[in-house]
Amino acid sequence: MDVEQGLLYLPTSAASPDYYGVDRPGDGLYANSVVALDLHGGELRWHFQHVRHDLWDYDTPAQPTLVDLEVNGEKVPVVVQVTKMGLTFVLHRDTG
Repeated sequence: MDVEQGLLYLPTSAASPDYYGVDRPGDGLYANSVVALDLHGGELRWHFQHVRHDLWDYDTPAQPTLVDLEVNGEKVPVVVQVTKMGLTFVLHRDTG
């Protein structure tokens, strides 16, 4: 939760069954994603999907981490998400 930005960051996984996706209804837009929700109203502010149509159980293994990075002398608020594939995504907290 980021009170300063007014956002709650949630990791999501694939819908069940996570090993066979043919029978999953919908487009799975928010599956295997980092989802940012407004703290006050609960509305979706942004999302980032790191696996589309997951067939190999690559759901999000841990909660996102909030850090401030220094880029060119300027503080940038980011959310860091690791994956089961060994990837690390660094996303701007306001915009994804």
